[in-house]
Amino acid sequence: MSETLAADAVMTKGDFAKHIGVSAARVSQYLTEGKIGSDALVGEGRSARIRVALALGQIRDRRDVSQALGNGLFTRLEGPAASASAPVESAAPVPRPDSIEEQIKREKLRASQMANRKAAEEEEERKGRYIEAVAVRAQMARLASSMMQTVEAGLSDMATVLAGQFGLPQRDVEHALQMGFRKIRDKAAERHRSRAETLPGVLESVIVAEEDELA
Repeated sequence: MSETLAADAVMTKGDFAKHIGVSAARVSQYLTEGKIGSDALVGEGRSARIRVALALGQIRDRRDVSQALGNGLFTRLEGPAASASAPVESAAPVPRPDSIEEQIKREKLRASQMANRKAAEEEEERKGRYIEAVAVRAQMARLASSMMQTVEAGLSDMATVLAGQFGLPQRDVEHALQMGFRKIRDKAAERHRSRAETLPGVLESVIVAEEDELA
C-alpha cells in the first residue's frame, strides 16, 4: 500500500533513486552534473538527504530535452505516490515541478524567440544599420588616401601661384610645400591610428523584435 508523498518530503539518496526508478549511481551523477542543486539537499556528505519535489523540478528543467524524450522517458519525474516503506521527513515548502510537456513548450517558445530576433537582425542589416566593421575601415582608409592624394597633387599648382606671387623658383616652393605636407600627413596618420586602437571591436545594439513590442 502506498501513501501520498508530501510536497515538502525529503528522502535518502537511495530511496530517491527507487522513487524515480533509477540507480543510486544515476542520482550521484545528477548531483555531480548539477542537475540536482545543493539547494535540494538537506545536510552534507554521504548522509545528505534530498528534497524530493525540488529535486524533481530541477532534473526536469536541467536535463536535455532529447534525453527526456529518449532513455529518460521512463524515469518517474511526475511526483507519484511514494512507497510506504520510504522514510518521509519535513522540509521547507517547494513549488510544484513542471511537467515534461511544459518543459518542451518552453523550449519551443525559446526557439521561436531566437528565430524572431535573428530575423530582426537580418532586417536591420538589409536596412544598412549593420555592416561589417572590416569593410567600413577599408572603405574609410581608401577615402582618406584619396583625399591625401588629391591635396598632394594640388601642391604643384599651389607652388606655381606662390612662386609667381613672391618671385621664387617654382621647384623650390613645390619642394618646401611637399616636405611640410608630408610631416602633417604623418602626424595625422599616427593620431588617427592611436584613436583606432582604443575603439572596441564590437558595439552592442538593441533590437526590439515584434513580440517584444507587443509584450
